[in-house]
Amino acid sequence: IEMIGGPTIDEDCLPSGQYNCPNYTFLDLKTFYWPALIAGVQNYSGQKTLDYVGFSLGCSAALESMKLYQASGKLNAGYIFDSASGNYILSDLSTYPVDTFVGVACPGNMSNPPVIMRILNYSEKNYGIMDRLDSKGKNHAKLGEIKQEILNRYPALFLFDPTGLAEFIYYFPLGGERMSTNIYRGIFNWMDNSTGPDIGKGVTVNNLMIVQGKTSLLGLESDTVVPNKDTREICQNVDSSNKYYVNFDNKYHFGPFINIPDDKNVQDLIMTYLQNKQIVADKKYSFNQNCQQI
Repeated sequence: IEMIGGPTIDEDCLPSGQYNCPNYTFLDLKTFYWPALIAGVQNYSGQKTLDYVGFSLGCSAALESMKLYQASGKLNAGYIFDSASGNYILSDLSTYPVDTFVGVACPGNMSNPPVIMRILNYSEKNYGIMDRLDSKGKNHAKLGEIKQEILNRYPALFLFDPTGLAEFIYYFPLGGERMSTNIYRGIFNWMDNSTGPDIGKGVTVNNLMIVQGKTSLLGLESDTVVPNKDTREICQNVDSSNKYYVNFDNKYHFGPFINIPDDKNVQDLIMTYLQNKQIVADKKYSFNQNCQQI
């Protein structure tokens, strides 16, 4: 399933494309998108209890949605196609839809963000980068497009950036999928609010594995986008009797480097965990079961 990055929601958008793509928010993802998608999976598969793997916002939005609906379910969560009538009909999200949850590179409250996110936030506050993109009809943007807007302001950033980090983004390659500019605004709000969302708190699953990549770029442990502190806190927040907190060194969130969602070792580990609900020691990764720092 695809909450972001799809042709009708982020890619093939007006004015150059054919769809009037919504500039959705994180609230939209957790209250509408995720429940509708999971209700669809339940109905089409005939399985009410699911194993779920989420990367980045696909992890955080899922946990926040489960916090809202796992105990109550959600009536009329989304439409499914009824082959008998040939019509789309409303379907419900069941209670406690997820048995095993795997989260990869999950953003939390972003209260201690890495360099790239600090630069993006600084640029938004001082130069309204998201508003600039919106005004150009680019309210579904890749990080590379955001970088270009920042570089358009590069002389000013270079002269006045109090963080002293603006020059870094000139050399750092940024890619990724398109995403609503409102999502970036929401993440920047988390960064400015030390409390932020307490993602995972109030969520219960039978089996949990949280996977992170770790670099030590400029002394801050992160996957270049998500602080390792976030993934650790999410692991601690979720209520589960079978937890695994896993670290892969030198794996990045995205880009031309060794990015964590596409790494075969990460994918193999996820498949092993889904099959066995446990993992064993391996030199490819480190882990613990108490969500303590790795």
